[in-house]
Amino acid sequence: INAEYGQQQSTLRSMSGLSTTVQVLLPVFRSLFLVFGSFAAIMLFVVYGNAGCLKYTPIGWCHSGSSKLLSTVGRLLYATFCNNRLVRGVRDYVFYSPNPLMQLVYVGLVGGGYVVFLRDVLPHMSDEFLSIHRYVSHAAVAFTFGTFALACFSDPGAMNKGDASAAALYARSFPYDELMYTRKACRTCEIWRPARSKHCAICDRCVARFDHHCPWINTCVGERNVRWFILFLFSTAFLCMYEGWLSFMLARKHYFVLSADYARRVLRHMERTGASGMSLSPPPQAVLGAMLRDLRLVVPLGLFCGLMGLVVFLFGSYHIYLVLRNTTTNETFKWDDVNDWLHDVARRRARRERVLAARARKQLDTARGKSRSKKHAAKAADDDSASYDEGSDSDSDVAAIKLPSEAALNNLYNRGVLGNLAEIVRPPCTRSPTAPTDDELQLQAGAVAAAKVERERVERRRAAREAAKKAKKQE
Repeated sequence: INAEYGQQQSTLRSMSGLSTTVQVLLPVFRSLFLVFGSFAAIMLFVVYGNAGCLKYTPIGWCHSGSSKLLSTVGRLLYATFCNNRLVRGVRDYVFYSPNPLMQLVYVGLVGGGYVVFLRDVLPHMSDEFLSIHRYVSHAAVAFTFGTFALACFSDPGAMNKGDASAAALYARSFPYDELMYTRKACRTCEIWRPARSKHCAICDRCVARFDHHCPWINTCVGERNVRWFILFLFSTAFLCMYEGWLSFMLARKHYFVLSADYARRVLRHMERTGASGMSLSPPPQAVLGAMLRDLRLVVPLGLFCGLMGLVVFLFGSYHIYLVLRNTTTNETFKWDDVNDWLHDVARRRARRERVLAARARKQLDTARGKSRSKKHAAKAADDDSASYDEGSDSDSDVAAIKLPSEAALNNLYNRGVLGNLAEIVRPPCTRSPTAPTDDELQLQAGAVAAAKVERERVERRRAAREAAKKAKKQE
């Protein structure tokens, strides 16, 4: 019996720990994969369904139709049930003003996971292989919270109302490409907005090299703090995947203990009853139940952390991709608009060429005195009726459109991989920290008057839209 038990032990040791553990956890993985896979597919459809490469595909059409339908239904539901002062106040606070709600959610998730780790995972880390991780795990949590604090409290490159000195300082960083960025006054902050900056409606200030407003850190991601934001993403991803790996190693170790105990019990039963041919491998369902009973939340916590770590790692990798191209999340939407505009200009110019060709054919046929068939005459009439009667589609307007230069279309701010990385590690605004000169401040003069003109122009457009809506309702 001892010899057979020893053989069983050696067999268990020789078995691949990954394959045997996956056999036990395969049903759980399958269910979680279906749930998180469906959620990921929905999020990709919602976020990237209107991307430039998908806009004119069935995915883009479905995204556009569903967005309009959901927007209409949402407005109707809001107007019916939620149009009161309390709901509007909650909505404005949660979605349209800086608030620490998502920061508290992050601290609760990481802190709660750390408490579960101390209670259920740390007591089992006693052997030689896992003992060092009793100290590394605490350092990983402390490092993640440190990067979280850096991302939350570092200056993104803010320019407050009337701060001409900060606007002049950030104007040194990037030139205007005259495509997405031109010299334009912010009607709220009353400054000349530097290139690649944007006014954040939530923070109510302009931000240099604006990427996006992140509710998890309750601030914008801009020129000064994008490095800390990326570090925060990867530290969070590392912490999650590290906890998932530790949980997997503990589950693997516990599986071998349970398998050896089960084999010992089976051998004793075979010795006592004289039976033979019984399997020495435990049923996967029994092993999973024993793991959940003995390890409590180790397996669920490991699976959750592993999947969340993968999601955050992919999000961080996307931002690294943007860094290597020297673009921002805000600029990706601007590039989509530029590509749509170029596509529209090409369509209008092709239509103009067809109309001019039809007119030329008509004049040539008239000069030669040739009679045309009814089909040809109908086609020419259709082409003639396709002339540009609308002001935006006139021949002169299409011909006068000036396309951007090749350098502007190739991203004027792309300085190569190493240059782009250096720009993130050491932002351009920190390379010349001296105070703005008188000439630079003079360039900011007139921003207040220009902002007033911009506000008046916006008000006129808003009034015109309201008047058009009222006229449409009356019709």
